[in-house]
Amino acid sequence: MYIQINTLQYPVSQQQIQANYPNTSFPTPFVPPPVYAYVFPSPVPAYDPITQGYREIAPENIAPNWYQRWQVYALTQQQIDANIAAKQVSDLAMVRQQCETLILATYPEFIQSNCSLGLYNEDFTAQMKANIVLAVNECNRCEDLINDNLPFTPNWPVFTIVYPFLHMRHPPYPV
Repeated sequence: MYIQINTLQYPVSQQQIQANYPNTSFPTPFVPPPVYAYVFPSPVPAYDPITQGYREIAPENIAPNWYQRWQVYALTQQQIDANIAAKQVSDLAMVRQQCETLILATYPEFIQSNCSLGLYNEDFTAQMKANIVLAVNECNRCEDLINDNLPFTPNWPVFTIVYPFLHMRHPPYPV
């Protein structure tokens, strides 16, 4: 973006400058007329996205260059409440998805179905149920922290599994 240094009009795009000078042929790479200056971008400052917002303000002239500037401002209580609610919804969805992914990666639906049908031995079925309960309990712990607006870090259980069908004489499916 550019700034018109006499009027301080900002932002001004290359297309706007060219439209202001319809009978001028500009070089490539683009070089604006002397009354315009390139505004060097600057990073957005650190801010808390729940309680603060940011906006671009007038560029600053630090001779001989112009630099983009930002202003961090406090959000209204209504905006903060909306941000907290949106973060809770997002965090809850993320934790639930992680739990589901852990369970299904370890115990795909066909294994869960085969256990419920009694096709695997009781020890494996009990191990699967206990591991799923561990994952669900961790998910519930995280959900409680999220609902109380407290920080959380999931500590998902690590399962050690010996699949029963890997040690069967006859596979549980037709050959």
